[in-house]
Amino acid sequence: MDATPVGETLRDARVNAALSWTLLASVAAAAAASAVADPVWAGLAAVVALLGAVPAVVRRSLRAMLPFELLALAALPVLARAFDLPGPSQATAYFAVAAVALVVAVELDAFTAVEMNVPFALLFVVVSTLAAAGVWAVARYAVDVLLGTTFLLPPRPATEAALAAVEEALMVEFLLSTVVGVAAGGVFELYFRRVARPRDRLPGVERP
Repeated sequence: MDATPVGETLRDARVNAALSWTLLASVAAAAAASAVADPVWAGLAAVVALLGAVPAVVRRSLRAMLPFELLALAALPVLARAFDLPGPSQATAYFAVAAVALVVAVELDAFTAVEMNVPFALLFVVVSTLAAAGVWAVARYAVDVLLGTTFLLPPRPATEAALAAVEEALMVEFLLSTVVGVAAGGVFELYFRRVARPRDRLPGVERP
């Protein structure tokens, strides 16, 4: 009896769903574990988990899941932060917001009637990444103001120079988020629309 190629096995709907749900469960656990110590990242982890579960909820099928590779990209920065793995924390944030934008783009492309040509798909992922980066910045600012933390703002009382440094760092963050967003757009077009297409793994799911 011939062995099933690894690539074909991973494209199987049941295998893909099992891997995807395992990743989402890990992200949800990370959100719960860091809810008190790191509420901003816990919120981001919760967003990733909720977005990842949207296809299954909308289609009412546990097999209606995004490609597990996409959820792995979204889960990796969250889990790295939750378990304090080595690596620059800011770089982790850039990849996290880009991954969230990538999840939204793939869901719109695969599970809705939205049609995207190549330029629009790239622009959409870049703009979505910047939007996610903006929400990320606002969330950190709100938590700092309400709880007195220092996720974004410097320790109080803040000097004018310290506030200027935060503003400069925020602009650099948006610039780097744009660069990462462009890379995410390339991944979206070259991989998730041509190789790991969700509908290829979900034969029962049709575009509306």
